Amino acid sequence: MKSKTLFVIAAIVVGGALMGAVSSLHPFGVPTTEGVAVDEHYLSHAGTDLSCENVVTSIVFDYRGFDTIGVVGSVHGASLSDDAVPQGRQERIMKKKSMRPLSVVARTACSMYGWFMMAFGAYVIVHGDVTPGGGFQGGSICATFLALMLIAHGSDYMNEWLNDNFYKVCLYLGLFMFIGFGLMGLGWACDGTMMLNWASVPHDALATVKPWWPPSGTVALMDIAVGIEVTGGLSLILITMFRAVRLEEVVEDGLGKETGHDQR
Repeated sequence: MKSKTLFVIAAIVVGGALMGAVSSLHPFGVPTTEGVAVDEHYLSHAGTDLSCENVVTSIVFDYRGFDTIGVVGSVHGASLSDDAVPQGRQERIMKKKSMRPLSVVARTACSMYGWFMMAFGAYVIVHGDVTPGGGFQGGSICATFLALMLIAHGSDYMNEWLNDNFYKVCLYLGLFMFIGFGLMGLGWACDGTMMLNWASVPHDALATVKPWWPPSGTVALMDIAVGIEVTGGLSLILITMFRAVRLEEVVEDGLGKETGHDQR
């Protein structure tokens, strides 16, 4: 009873704080005099100074790079929630009832389509600095590939080849790459500026300078790092949710147990 009371009090306090914050927000679609100069700077300098055609990506990974650290950290923390669930309990749940695979036609179609999905996700990640999309969007597409395979092939087949360590490597590799590119700005800049885009080539200089790396510099590199991390993080979340599924026996209109593909 005491815990419920504390929960209600905390919900009221947090809800009141959120309502107060929402009421003080600036009206949507109405520009402020203070923000006009900043907006114009982003729009006019993203393509010329950073050689980045995607203004949103340039803001996320350059102008507002510190904010992205928080977003990346939240994805990292949420994806490691599977460690809070005992492995033995997960195995007992999976042995109790398992999800049946779809038909042969559906499995074959999903397996063929899934690799096109992975290729498209990788394309969105790599070209995030010059086309709509980026690491977050491309990583979500790549993680959807795993969700498709989980539903199509069922529990038994996926547990045979599914390896959490691979996705954890992607998770930590992307995080360390993102932080590493940001820390390299400390040593590259004379004034020690973290998140400095030290590898960008201005658009005007591309006529004479042909870098082997993306002209947008760390914007493209951090975008790829986030794509790798989001792929691993969301995949781990999907695996945790999949292993925690409880399949129940359902009686419909007195006709007997449910006979859908998800029951065995």
